[in-house]
Amino acid sequence: MLGRLLQYQHPSGGCFNYVGDGPQVEEQPTLGTLNTSFFGHLMLALDRREEAIRAGDWLRRWVAANAAHMKQEGVLYSNMTPPAR
Repeated sequence: MLGRLLQYQHPSGGCFNYVGDGPQVEEQPTLGTLNTSFFGHLMLALDRREEAIRAGDWLRRWVAANAAHMKQEGVLYSNMTPPAR
């Protein structure tokens, strides 16, 4: 089961909201902040430090990417497009 959960994390550290029902991951067009934060907390509880740090780093980049939008437009985007592999 842990292997299946780990499939939700993109190499960038963010997490998909859905990866499909089959054995192959169906990458989605965006990575979500809510799933990423839950995933990071779960990885901490499971003592999976590397995955937790990647999730935290992704969340930090998400906050930084939103800074200008929040300041100029008062808009907070909750998803990000995954970077190219």
